[in-house]
Parts: sequence; structure tokens; C-alpha cells
Amino acid sequence: MLPVPLAIGWFIWRQHRWGLLLALGYVLTAATASAVLPGHFAPQFGGPIAFLLSMSLMWLAFYLMGVVSFGFEADISARQSCFPPSLFTLPVRSGALAGWPLAYGAAAIGLLWLVLAGLILRPWLAALDLVAPLWWPAMLAMATLAWLQALLWSSFGLPVVRVIATIGVMAAVVAAVQISVLSNASEGFLVGLFGGVAAIAWLVAYAGVRKARCGDIPNWEGVFRRSTRLPRTQRRFASPMRTQVWFEWRRTGKALPLMTVLVLPFVLVPLLLGKNNVIPTARTLLGVLTVPVLLAGIAGTTVGGRNPWVKDYYGVAPFTATLPMTTAAMVAAKLKAAAMSALATWMLLAITVPLAVVLTGNAEEVAGWWGQAASHHHPGKIVAGITAAAILLVVWTWRRVVDSLLLGLTGRKWLIQGAVVGFMLGFIVLCAMGAWIYRHPETHETFLAMLPWLLGLLVVCRLLAVGWALRRVLRQGLVTPRTALYWLAAWLLLAAILFGLLAWAIPAEWVPLYYLAFAVVSVFPMARLAAAPVALAWNRHR
Repeated sequence: MLPVPLAIGWFIWRQHRWGLLLALGYVLTAATASAVLPGHFAPQFGGPIAFLLSMSLMWLAFYLMGVVSFGFEADISARQSCFPPSLFTLPVRSGALAGWPLAYGAAAIGLLWLVLAGLILRPWLAALDLVAPLWWPAMLAMATLAWLQALLWSSFGLPVVRVIATIGVMAAVVAAVQISVLSNASEGFLVGLFGGVAAIAWLVAYAGVRKARCGDIPNWEGVFRRSTRLPRTQRRFASPMRTQVWFEWRRTGKALPLMTVLVLPFVLVPLLLGKNNVIPTARTLLGVLTVPVLLAGIAGTTVGGRNPWVKDYYGVAPFTATLPMTTAAMVAAKLKAAAMSALATWMLLAITVPLAVVLTGNAEEVAGWWGQAASHHHPGKIVAGITAAAILLVVWTWRRVVDSLLLGLTGRKWLIQGAVVGFMLGFIVLCAMGAWIYRHPETHETFLAMLPWLLGLLVVCRLLAVGWALRRVLRQGLVTPRTALYWLAAWLLLAAILFGLLAWAIPAEWVPLYYLAFAVVSVFPMARLAAAPVALAWNRHR
């Protein structure tokens, strides 16, 4: 039998070994590139490259936090503890049960910041006479992770309390960063302060695991229960489709807005620095716009249970598979819930981002962008461009959810995990190719001449995939020809509207029309949308 530290470490490693290996390889690659490449770039590129590296490694930090806090297998909106119940049966004390994941998490997140600041950021920022601090941000990251673990592992009397408390912790982290940047406190004082905060969180996490192990789940619903004894009238759903949409929204639709709320404060931190040349306000806001799109890629991959040790973890639950609904109706309900999730996420950003800009004192700079744009372009074209960009982002977010949804509907664990790893590897390869092309100006003309043909070939491949998927769907009788025509007409109408707005707002001398057409075709779901009924039918009847 393995010792307790190794057993718990193996439990964490076994579930996420491929993701952790990929993360380790990415960190080693970034550290090696930062040691070799800064001397080959002009000093003015140091700040942007450091920003991109820090953003990519910030996503990696979120992944590590989810791994060591068991957040990927948790339902954060539930009342009970999110600590894996299978670990409660181990013949060890609660202190060891909670202490070793806490220790692994603190070591991983602290070491990640030290590598990021000492080996990756400092070589790029050296030309700008900037130095990234080492110790107090590492301790701040450890304290943040500790409180995340404490909140996830504790039980609450109401389902929404954990979500509200987590948002409060994220707001406190942003405030702590602001105070740390603006104050003249010594590094030793900040290390001691955040270390004390982390120690309190570790005690709370231990208490949460200990109570959850005994089955102690508080119930505060009686506090808000009405004193009257009149029976409550419950509204019935108008149709089975609305019932299924509500069910899909409750099960997976809230994941994307909740993840965005948790990540958004970290991305908005550079706004606290005010106007600067290292991380300008425009770059920060552009980074914010990428958050829902990136998070949408992991919002719909799981359609089954939450227990990672069950063989059919990615399969459809028997309750869902045996519902008296057609496969097409189930897919439509999932797509509608995904659309609701994307709209809710962007409405959240539409409220949060302007509020953050105003509270951080950047409103005047942002308002000046409109005057600069209006002095060179017609206000109607500016409004059309903003409208097209908003539609593009919302549809792109929905498309990312649909893409991940299809992976989840397949029920094949190897395909889901292989697609994630393949995407990361492809992203690294594309970045390397882009850097090589940028470093060799003699290839620019050839590359620009070949680019339209390469994009056209990609569009043709996607159209062939759509034709194959529609043929399978119609042959299996999963979708009627009339329904397929309705979806095709809606797709063409929305794509035409978006292309028209972009073509009118963006001058042709800036961006050729075929690039705009490719952007519209790339954002809209095509092959995976058509193949979703086939994937669900296989997963539903296996």
C-alpha cells in the first residue's frame, strides 16, 4: 500500500496526468525560449511578449488551481462539499486528507510564479528596466488558492452561498493587488500578511473536510421559508422542449458565466496600474474580450456524471438517454441552453467591464477613443463595426460551446482528451511558425500571396465535412429535411447580415472582402453543428 502522500498525489495525478504533462512541457518551452530569444528581438517587443506569456501562464495557473482543489469534478452551486467523496473512505486522519492537497497546491502555484517571474518575465522586461517581484506575488497566489480550496471543500446551507463567497474572495484578491502595488510596504511585510491569510484558509479547509467527512451539511433554507402555510403554486413548462432547455441550463449552462466571473478579476488587474506603456488599457480590454471565447471551449465537454472513476464518465446518463424525446430535440435543447449561456456571459461583461473602467479611473482615456475614431470615420460606420464585433464575439462564444459540446456528445474519453492536447500542440506550432515568418522578412510576400489560397482550402474542407455530416444525419433520420433547411436558412441569413455590417464598416483597402468572408465562416459553427445529432445518437444508444 502506498504511503498517504503518494496515494493522494497519485489520485490527483491519475485524473489529470496528460494535462499536467502538457502544462509542464509548456512551462519548460516558455522558459527555454525566454532564455534564448530576447536578444533577437527589439526592446519595444519585450513588454507585449511578456504580457502574452503572462496571460498564457495565467490560464495555466487557473488550471492548476482547478486540479489541486478538485474543481473540475465539483458542482460549485451545490450545498455539500466538493471534496471527492471517494477519498473520505481512506484510513487516514482528516488533517492528512486535507493537508496534502493543500501542500501540493501551495508548492505548485508558488513555484509556477517563481518560474514565471524569474525565468520567463525578467529576460523580456530587462530591456525596459523593469523587474517582476518574486516572493509576495507567490505568497498571494498561494493564499488565493488556499481560500479557493477552503470554499470548495466547505459545506454551505444554501446553494448560492459558495458562488457569492468565491466572487467576494476574487474581489478581495484584486483589492489586495491594488493595495500592494500602490503602497510602499516592504516585501517582507507583504509576504507575512499573505502568509497569514493563507494559514487561516488552510484551517478553514481542514474544518470543511472534517465536517464533510462526517456528513455534516447545514441547511439554511428554513430561514427564508415563508411563514404562511398556503401551498405554493408551481408554474408548469409550456412544452417538453422548454423543460429540457431548463434542465440543460441548470446542468451545464451556468458553467460559462460562473467561470467568467471567477477569471475576470484577474484579467482586469492591469487596469489598476492606470495609463502605462507596459500593459496599456486597450490591451487589457482586448484580453478581457478573449476570456469568454477561451473559456467556452471547456464549457460543454462533459455530458455524463461527475465521478471521474466511472467508466462512462463522458456518456449520457440513463435518465437523459431514456427521455421520450428525439435526438434532434435533445440537441436543439442543448444548443438553446448554450446560446443562453453565451448571452448571459456577454451581458455580464457588458455590465462589469464599463464599471471596472470607471472605478479604476480609466473612463476618460476610453471615452477619448470615440473622439479619435469619429474624427477619421463616419459615426454610423463606427456603430456598425461595434455591432458587428459584438455579434461576432457572441456567435464565436456560442460556436466554441457547440464545438466542445460535440466532443462531449461523442462519449469517447480518448477523443475528448486528445482534442484538448491536439489544440494546445497546434497552438504552439502556429505560434512557432508565426515567429519564424516574422523573423524572416523575405518570406512575408510569399506567405501573403499563399494565405488566401490556404484559407480557401480550409473553407472547402469544412464544407466537405458539413456535407458528410448532413448526409449521415438525413440518412439516419435524425433530422427531417425541413428542419435542416430551416437551420441552413437561418445560418445563411445571420452570416449575410454579419458580413454586410463588416463590409460596410471596414474599408476594403484595410481588409479585403475575402478575409471578412473567411472570418464570418470561421466564427459560425458548421460541421460540428451538423454532426451533433449523430454523436448524441451513438452515445445515447450504446
